[in-house]
Amino acid sequence: MNCGIADVHNLAWKLAGVLAGWAGPVLLESYEPERRGHAVACADASLGPARPPNPVDGLALGHVLESAVITADHTSAPGTRDPISQYVPVGTPGHRAPHPWLGNGRSTLDLFGSTFVALTDPAGKRALGTAADLARVTGIPLDVHVIEAAAWHDL
Repeated sequence: MNCGIADVHNLAWKLAGVLAGWAGPVLLESYEPERRGHAVACADASLGPARPPNPVDGLALGHVLESAVITADHTSAPGTRDPISQYVPVGTPGHRAPHPWLGNGRSTLDLFGSTFVALTDPAGKRALGTAADLARVTGIPLDVHVIEAAAWHDL
């Protein structure tokens, strides 16, 4: 069921972007490459290693979206011994955003809402400022958040 809800969410925001005019129809072609692998992995895992009461954090939270519309940053993600039960937070494109606490009592996940979100440190602020300017011109809904290293707390 969770896989189906994620499928609908993935397709719904893409359809909304195309209908609003800030995305082209080619965005819809990214649906299958991004979702099919995860759906197959969920189905396979449900037949064995993900059967209750086994943990499924890696399967549920560690799925990586890969398609032509996601720009890779060319860093390698850390591996796990068990990709079904172990989740390793990674802050790169295509991965679920990590959940560290910020110094103001909020989590990075509190920064996400109804827009795209870009998180950066002060060194990346200039590049993301340019991205935010481009987003405004094209109508892409984007919020940029600069997070000081001192604001992060260990999980």
